Amino acid sequence: MCNSGGITNHDTGYVYSTDRGRTWRNDSGTVVGATGGSDKVGVTDGGLVVDPLTPDHCLMNQESQFTDSTGLPHAIISYVPGRLGQCTADHVADRTAGGRPFHLRKNSSGTWTKTEIPVALNSSRRTKLVLDKYAFGEVVIDETRVRADNVLSFMYQEESSGATPSALHVVDFSLPA
Repeated sequence: MCNSGGITNHDTGYVYSTDRGRTWRNDSGTVVGATGGSDKVGVTDGGLVVDPLTPDHCLMNQESQFTDSTGLPHAIISYVPGRLGQCTADHVADRTAGGRPFHLRKNSSGTWTKTEIPVALNSSRRTKLVLDKYAFGEVVIDETRVRADNVLSFMYQEESSGATPSALHVVDFSLPA
């Protein structure tokens, strides 16, 4: 590590299950783990890394992922790219100053591609990904409302001062049909 206080998150890995989590496969389809047994998925298993990245770039783990209506995975990852700094030391300050989001996805031919989203994070927090109304994922949104009403709702809270509670708001966006 380039800084003893740095964040050591690295690489983006991918495993999937076709049997409701009983067995887990790497990107090429090889079984790399089984639930309930001694063969767990491990960082040393082959074929897990689909996007290599060294430590010290303020990579955010477990950010946002979805499976689209064709069953292909999409993820938003974010980190400070090398052109903006090779060694981050202060996670919050460095991500806020230089963090960038990237759309990582697997296409129908099985190739992973990564595209930088040309908007600075200006934050140390997680980025959210939302796909069409046929998608599902871990994003905290009212998915029932997207499916039923084609409305995407975002919740946010005003900044608080001290121990004083602040207002909570919900903004609705009508999505194209």
